[in-house]
Amino acid sequence: MIFFSAVDYIVSELGVQKHIDYTWSTNIQLEKHIGDTWSASDQLARNLMLVFRKSTFASQLSQKDNVHIDIQQLLGACEQLQKWIENVEKYHLLSTRLKAFQVEIKKLEALINAPQDTLNKALEEQLEQAFTENFQVNALSKLKNKNISDTGDTRFYFGEAMGDLQLKSNYFQCNLKVEGVDVFQKIDNVVYLESPVYWTIKDVLKDWVQARSNPDLRRQVKHQQKELKKVPGYILDTFRLLDTEIVIDKTFDDLVQLKQQIDKNISGYIQVSERGDLRFINQREDKEGYDVDLHQAASGSISLGIIALLLGKNIIVPNSVLIIDEPEINLHPAWQQVMIQALYQLSVAGVHVIMASHSYDMMQCIEKMMDSHEKKGLDVNEHFSVQQLENGTSINENKPIFKKLDSVKADLGMPLFDLFSNS
Repeated sequence: MIFFSAVDYIVSELGVQKHIDYTWSTNIQLEKHIGDTWSASDQLARNLMLVFRKSTFASQLSQKDNVHIDIQQLLGACEQLQKWIENVEKYHLLSTRLKAFQVEIKKLEALINAPQDTLNKALEEQLEQAFTENFQVNALSKLKNKNISDTGDTRFYFGEAMGDLQLKSNYFQCNLKVEGVDVFQKIDNVVYLESPVYWTIKDVLKDWVQARSNPDLRRQVKHQQKELKKVPGYILDTFRLLDTEIVIDKTFDDLVQLKQQIDKNISGYIQVSERGDLRFINQREDKEGYDVDLHQAASGSISLGIIALLLGKNIIVPNSVLIIDEPEINLHPAWQQVMIQALYQLSVAGVHVIMASHSYDMMQCIEKMMDSHEKKGLDVNEHFSVQQLENGTSINENKPIFKKLDSVKADLGMPLFDLFSNS
């Protein structure tokens, strides 16, 4: 995407330039230089679209030399044109625009020569904006655990081949490698789910969601900003996705079946009304289906029903990311098993699921799934990952995955053990 700020400038600027230049020019040689410049820019734009629009980052790097040749040809054509129009009064505007155009081309050249540096820098800026907006802080340092010093670093390590991301004192430092960029390029939607409360007030937030992308509406609801400023950006982004009709090329049968199973488990489903608010449609076998206000629906039904809704709307698909915080909240232990099973089926279908939990029951469910996975001869480490935090720092990182899980369960079960041992 970074390439296209320059590419779009090339296409739009020279498109206008071509019309102006041919209109003014009466010199055959000058017309030739203008035509050469246009042809070179058109060739570069077409190749950039071909190479960078859908290719992986690794593929882009392998083809950058061809693009570099196109850039040199365009710069050469620009220089020849500049010689003909320099110091000619009637071409002063053309000369000024051509110089600005050459500056953009050289920026593009620098970007292609060192794409990873440019890409990492852009990611750092976007991450800072996203984290401060989503977590409602005015400085990144406030996101750190209180036990970590202001000068201490928090590192997110993705493996030797992919690189890492570090939260320094108050800024991000991104060191993604080529394979890491390729992996992140393939990610589809990112959905963050937490308290069902947000979903019960979606209709109240509807105007605010629209106002985020419409300056006129934003002014109309300015009086609401103080009350709504603590609504995380990811909640509003998910609402926006819900109001979008996403069409996919293929149907994922395993995800369709999972949605049907969730609907069966909660005896109904959640739908978006024409007004944009959410309703729970209760469908018990012994009764005719009826409409229930989301405020009156069980929170467990909402939590599972929202996942089914996101599946039905093609928001959760393979290569999307689902981040779910403490899914056990307000769920009966039996329903926690249903939730974990649903999350497991999502991961099997290719959805990246990241879950934070403090539930001993959920850890038990995960352990059973890992056992089943291993008995099938599958590599548990390829499908499961366990991280245990203590005072904001990962611990037991080098232990086998089952040992990690044992440590997590021991930590979660300690309060209950202490209760009985002291009674």
